Amino acid sequence: PRLESVSMGSTPDADSVVFEVSGNGIVGWSGRFVQDPRTYISDSPTEVAGSCILQLDLTGFDPVAKDQETGPQRLTSAETSPVVEALTFPAVDGLSQTFVGMRGSTPTVSIGPSVIDNGAAVVASIAR
Repeated sequence: PRLESVSMGSTPDADSVVFEVSGNGIVGWSGRFVQDPRTYISDSPTEVAGSCILQLDLTGFDPVAKDQETGPQRLTSAETSPVVEALTFPAVDGLSQTFVGMRGSTPTVSIGPSVIDNGAAVVASIAR
């Protein structure tokens, strides 16, 4: 599988971070709240805005070709959202990391597969 894009969305009940994937294979995921966000590849501290940080790890991706590597992607949201920003790093060793900064304390989060625009996705929903 390949991580094609990361986007954020909003409904009256929740905000979401959507990971659109393509290709064959299985994508795994895990999520946890962290006090000290660190990247997998370098174990260096990562600056993420927000008072509560959710780390999302997606596994099973094909490595990014050297000529396609880019830096981290930072998405921000409206001030009315519980999410301040989402910072996604390219896949390394099959693992892509995203850190989601929240405005408040630990919210209810659900993570799971979804279908979007006839494609596959993993969606992390953050309750409002």
